[in-house]
Amino acid sequence: MFKQRSFTLIELLVVIAIIGVLAALVIPNLIQVRAKARDARRLSDLDQLAKAMELYFNDHNHYPIWESGCLETPNNPLIEGTPSSPAFFTSQYMAKPTGLKDPLPSKYCYYYKSDSTGGNFKIAAYLEKDTEKALNDNGTASNYYEVYQGPTGSGTAISLTNETIAQAMPGYLVSVCGAETVTFTYRGASVTYGIVLSQGKCWLDRNLGASQVATAYDDSAAYGDLFQWGRLDDSHQTRTSGTTDTLSSTDNPGHSNFIKAPNTPYDWRSPQNDSLWQGVSGINNPCPSGWRIPTSAEWNTERTSWTDGNNYNGAFASPLKLTAGGYRHCSDASLYSVGSDSFYWSSSVSGSVSYLVFNSSDAGMSTSSGSRAFGFSVRCLKD
Repeated sequence: MFKQRSFTLIELLVVIAIIGVLAALVIPNLIQVRAKARDARRLSDLDQLAKAMELYFNDHNHYPIWESGCLETPNNPLIEGTPSSPAFFTSQYMAKPTGLKDPLPSKYCYYYKSDSTGGNFKIAAYLEKDTEKALNDNGTASNYYEVYQGPTGSGTAISLTNETIAQAMPGYLVSVCGAETVTFTYRGASVTYGIVLSQGKCWLDRNLGASQVATAYDDSAAYGDLFQWGRLDDSHQTRTSGTTDTLSSTDNPGHSNFIKAPNTPYDWRSPQNDSLWQGVSGINNPCPSGWRIPTSAEWNTERTSWTDGNNYNGAFASPLKLTAGGYRHCSDASLYSVGSDSFYWSSSVSGSVSYLVFNSSDAGMSTSSGSRAFGFSVRCLKD
């Protein structure tokens, strides 16, 4: 009688080991092949787009006009058209971009930018493996492959930076900051703020206490609250909070009043405490968990990146969309310079505290040994 022989435990372990070795050899190669295939498709897509752009130019004497964005962004000017720039995604030039997305649409997109008249355009895509093409395309963003055209035929006619494109990429914000929003308790209620990237740092998209992201430098709904330096979120920071003339001898005054301090050293706390607001675990840190008040150096790095002026126009045009929310005076608790000047606290202190200040004509970092009782704006930074 025939007796069927089964595998021994050792034989099974050997087979499993062989399968593991083969998988270790094959899977990485398969991943590489797929990435290269996606790059080839990206190059083909951008080539098709560039050719269709030339057809459009022949008909309208300009390229599609759009400040910038991902081509598949809903209702963008290339899809909907504008009075000065007819739609590009039509049967005449190219079908709608629903069929022309990056092969990894949850992470990347095809990024488009034109100048204000449509004389030049540029389209950029991220290449996973073919990095040499991105480095040698005579463009301005070394991490991205760029195709461009215009009267000069120059890759620098429209300047793009790695950070500008990266911030537009779907999934990039999550990969860097861990999320697109943060929910936390503020003034006793649950709030959700967005997150924005600037200079490689993750920032809240609005000032603490603001009800929305700013739509202008003087958007009152985006001014937010005005904190005294080093105080916790106890509602003293609301612009209409009550006041008291009694200084606090502790880090937590135990009330929600704005503490007036008309005499030197103009601090709500006596004696002063330089240890407040120092880092994510700092005493009285009003930011969400894992977030903190930026340092003077971090504020200055942000300020020097502004391209639309070293003033409140540049501040608003930045990814942070900063506002000119004014300040609250330490002597009488009145509001001053609302809509014209702004002051943002930093955590940096060495006897004097440092803060960002800007108005219609100038911006810079300032320090003062007698300003802690003033009410200034607060913007939080992810640690």
